[in-house]
Amino acid sequence: MAGFLGVAGVGCSTDVGNLPDGGSAAITLLPAGPILTTAGGPSTSFTALTSTGGTVAWTLSPAVGTISPTSGLSNTYTPPATATAAAQVTLTATLSGGGGSASVAITVAANSITIPAGKIPGLTATVTVTFDERDIPNIACTKQEDCFAVQGYIHARDRLFEMDVFRRTALGEMAELVGDNALASDKQFRTLFMTRDGQRLANALVATLDADTRSKVEAYARGVTTYITQMKAGDPAAPMPAEYGMLLYPVPASAIRDWTVADTLAEARLFQFQLSETLSKEIDVGQFYLTYGPGAPLEDLGKVNAWIRCQQPIPAFTLSANAVAPGGGTTAAAARAPVPAMPHLKDAAQTLRELSARLHQIPGPFVPVGDRAGSNNWVIKGTSSATGKSMVANDPHLSLNYPPLFHLATLTGDGLQVLGGAFPGVPGALIGRGAHVAWGVTVVGYDVTDVYVEQVAGATPQGVPQITFLPAAGGKVTLIPVQQTVGIRTSAGIQTQTITVLVSPPHGPIIGQISATQLLSMRWTGLELTNDVKAFLGLLQAPDVNGAFVALKDYSTGAQNFVLADDQGNIGYDPHALVPQRPWAGGTVNLGTGDIHLFPWAPLPGVGVAEWGIPGGALWIPDDQLPQGKNPAKGYFATANSAPSDIYCVNNNPLPAGVPYLSFDWDDPTGFRAGEIMKRLGALTADGGTVALSDMEAIQTDHIATMAAAFMPAIQRQAPAGNASYDSAKALMTAWNTSGLDCPTGLVGTDPTAAVNDPDPGVTRDSSACLLFHAFLNRLLVNVFAADLALAGQGIESGNSIRGMLYMLTPGLPAAAQTFCVPLGAAPAATSCDAQVVTAMTGAYDALTQAFGAQSAGNWRWGRLHTMSPKSLVFPLVAGFFNPGPYARPGGAFTVDVGTPSLHTNDALIFQYGSGSNVRYIAITDGSATKMQLPGPIVDGPLYPGSPGLLGQYVVNQYFDFPYGSSQIAAATVRTQTFSAP
Repeated sequence: MAGFLGVAGVGCSTDVGNLPDGGSAAITLLPAGPILTTAGGPSTSFTALTSTGGTVAWTLSPAVGTISPTSGLSNTYTPPATATAAAQVTLTATLSGGGGSASVAITVAANSITIPAGKIPGLTATVTVTFDERDIPNIACTKQEDCFAVQGYIHARDRLFEMDVFRRTALGEMAELVGDNALASDKQFRTLFMTRDGQRLANALVATLDADTRSKVEAYARGVTTYITQMKAGDPAAPMPAEYGMLLYPVPASAIRDWTVADTLAEARLFQFQLSETLSKEIDVGQFYLTYGPGAPLEDLGKVNAWIRCQQPIPAFTLSANAVAPGGGTTAAAARAPVPAMPHLKDAAQTLRELSARLHQIPGPFVPVGDRAGSNNWVIKGTSSATGKSMVANDPHLSLNYPPLFHLATLTGDGLQVLGGAFPGVPGALIGRGAHVAWGVTVVGYDVTDVYVEQVAGATPQGVPQITFLPAAGGKVTLIPVQQTVGIRTSAGIQTQTITVLVSPPHGPIIGQISATQLLSMRWTGLELTNDVKAFLGLLQAPDVNGAFVALKDYSTGAQNFVLADDQGNIGYDPHALVPQRPWAGGTVNLGTGDIHLFPWAPLPGVGVAEWGIPGGALWIPDDQLPQGKNPAKGYFATANSAPSDIYCVNNNPLPAGVPYLSFDWDDPTGFRAGEIMKRLGALTADGGTVALSDMEAIQTDHIATMAAAFMPAIQRQAPAGNASYDSAKALMTAWNTSGLDCPTGLVGTDPTAAVNDPDPGVTRDSSACLLFHAFLNRLLVNVFAADLALAGQGIESGNSIRGMLYMLTPGLPAAAQTFCVPLGAAPAATSCDAQVVTAMTGAYDALTQAFGAQSAGNWRWGRLHTMSPKSLVFPLVAGFFNPGPYARPGGAFTVDVGTPSLHTNDALIFQYGSGSNVRYIAITDGSATKMQLPGPIVDGPLYPGSPGLLGQYVVNQYFDFPYGSSQIAAATVRTQTFSAP
């Protein structure tokens, strides 16, 4: 049966490729040229491919423009800022030891605001594109399809390698690009993205598009393909991205296939998958119950209640009538969570452990698997705005990649007046504004995934397994086997391997095998055939907030908190998505092996007792039962991945009458970011006050460590006991708490090594204290949770750990509820959670003293250790200047300007973070001001020291004005290009 699982395969070899074009030479260059550029235009990156090793020296003749560096495998040519006449230059790479040389011809056009015109098949009229100094395009058209076609071409010109990685990841084709290191993830995605009737998901989604949506996505795909076609033909205006030449097996232009509608839909579904599925979470919950639940080898209901819970330490809810109360601290002890019996999982421990490990190794181009969301957005009603116009702010938390995930643009004409950011590969704008409505998105955290234990009831004569399913005729359903061919790039070309994926018609793909009689399957709303692209395209033209709600009815997958603001002063909150009806949630069923609690946040029996939908009725929760709102009296809506309302977040079932089950564990289980945002907005709007644009910027860049306030009561109540390190640490924490809990870098500059210390005594104190708190927090959570979670087959995770820790530190909680704090093998009363606080704080203080000297010397600087370093999507294959940094950053764990470092079990002082705000965006809906930050360039290419550009501005929270409207765009234009049909 293993041969039918998506993670198994049968290999066969087919040679369909060769070394890069010209690969027989000792040295070749990518792009091969000729190259056309313009004085004052963007730089062009080159890569030298060598077959014999040695060093490479670069020269430029004549010296028109500059090159950097002059040795090494990579080089960037920057044209001169100005030129009165065209120039021809030659870039030459010479291999040491007489290994030969290779050259590229570069034509530098004279300074002009006009770039040579482009040609795209199918355009109905001329499209004019103007660019500002940051390379942000404004695409002006007379027909929307023409705008999207040119947007596709520019996306490919600026970010083709990034787009290619997105689609290949979603389609399970990465091994064709980077080799067998990606084979396991290719098999996983080919399994996970399979519909219940056995179709490849992307192909099935194409059939759902209405004619208007399909026409626009086809136009976009045509634009991308036009660039790829020109690149293959050696057009100097369409160079090949340098990253292809840096891979283990360099990829020729001929290996890059055309772009299709299915590619766009696959990329969009990959993004939605990474933001909405709870597959890995439910697998981990199953492991936890099998380890500590009733009848488990290490039964401990105290651990279950501390780990599997919903209440946030800070009760901050989008739909609450008022802001949360100022201050921190823990909430009162919550009611005990119901603890399920799971006899259907009694033999599943090893399978769940192996499946969890595989899922956590899946690449996350948008969000690393297991990473907690950290996005923020809010909208201000016109009557609560200092401008009198409604405003929106958004900073989505995603992987910090280089180049960044978002590409910025404006599109105008034929009903479009759009500004915003899109992922290259998807048309329009995912975050931004149209002529009348501006919007922002964060992850809401609905539970839209279920894992099922399928019971094997036999097999067909062909050996295809059948499963027991009660409602089916005869009680059996035959699984669907789907064969797929996976390509793998090698030094000899492309080899292929055949895999067989099994699909359960009631639920979805088979993702694991427990035994000869039990399989694991999953059902996810993203495997339903929906037309989510239509929602975003409709949002671009929404006339007001009400119209935006209508457009979002087509948004089905991804579970996003949409906040909306229109130019009439209205605001709205609409986290629309398809959420399954689960009338059985929290109930019990007996299948002959004992009572089974049907909790949708853990694996379920797959025999037909826990299916989606009301029997004989609706499959999805009705829209009017989902959280939503318009124009609240408080004057704003704010979200930060926490629960929309307190009625959805209870530990005891059933939910209040008429309230459907939406989720048990929201994407931010802490509430600290939401609480800080709401507290500040509530203070500004109290007694008729208003919010200014500068307030929006200040909140978005807030790096106050409000979470530290929640730990302060536990830190402060520990009496002095002759422990000098703890007493010193406590005194520093007290002073920091009094000063406001700011988390500055403590440096003058952003280089964590070279920057000098900030001399300000207050900054020195706050930076030292922030560093100590994070070192303490890491030790505390690791000491308390890591060993127990390892027994349950899972790593430590910051959100659940913080929530559980603060619950166990609630004053008066009995020892039976604090068992995580007792070391494994120790007597129940061996230690307490308060004692763990002392141990962790003492250890953190001593470790910092050993590393940096006495705290009083002023060398405990948060920015030396709290850093970000954007990475290439295929790091370390693509490295060097495609991975800039590190950069010192303020903020920290669950601050509004989020920079939550991963936890480290070896007590190392490591506080880098790899995901954060991917744009910081603020807009006034009358178009008078749009502020933006982007963590990297619009155009892909290496970032050399000394020219940080947009990334450097982002690191220090510096906004730029995003031109919007004809007058602003005209004033910002530095060059122009037109496109027409051939």
